[in-house]
Amino acid sequence: MPACPRARWPAPAGRSCSSSVRGSGASHGLCRVGMRRSAAACWICPTSSFKPAAPAASSADNAIRAIREVSHDMTGRSRVRLANGRELSALDIQREYLTRARDFAGHNGADPISKRVLEMWERALDAIETGNLDAIAREIDWVIKYQLIERYRARHDLPLSSPRIAELDLAYHDVHRSSGQYYQLERTGAAERAVRDIDIFEAKNIPPPPGR
Repeated sequence: MPACPRARWPAPAGRSCSSSVRGSGASHGLCRVGMRRSAAACWICPTSSFKPAAPAASSADNAIRAIREVSHDMTGRSRVRLANGRELSALDIQREYLTRARDFAGHNGADPISKRVLEMWERALDAIETGNLDAIAREIDWVIKYQLIERYRARHDLPLSSPRIAELDLAYHDVHRSSGQYYQLERTGAAERAVRDIDIFEAKNIPPPPGR
């Protein structure tokens, strides 16, 4: 029996998936997606109530307020008050999660996609910390959009409140390949693709095993 394809985090020692059901005569309980609960890692499994605890040092005192404050600060230096009374910057918290993700990948093995994600994650944090967004300007969506709008504003001397900026904002998210601003950037090499068309086609039409 393979491990759960939804797995993202290890179940703690002595803890089984809360969505497990024990089959008759089975040596392992099976979760409702048919996976051995001994391999349960149900962070995002919709049938499980188990969720991994956030790192203790990174639990926000007020998560909603923290999200609001962090989202308005592109430098990553906005400090978040934690449940234990300490304050850490958004970058500090991200680096703690990155370290834990690297440790997990190092202990359990990482496929090429996971390695790429970890490498890009670290580069993004480094770019934000140094203010060198050009280092990720072809890969990170919000940076691509931000620089596009800033270039347009500078070229036409427009305030952020201009209706033309709002129009460009919408054009960036236009999903039509012939007219969408993102696809125009992609065609000129200003935005890097993550997957090929054939990968997208397969993902839409060929479900991963084991299917229901």
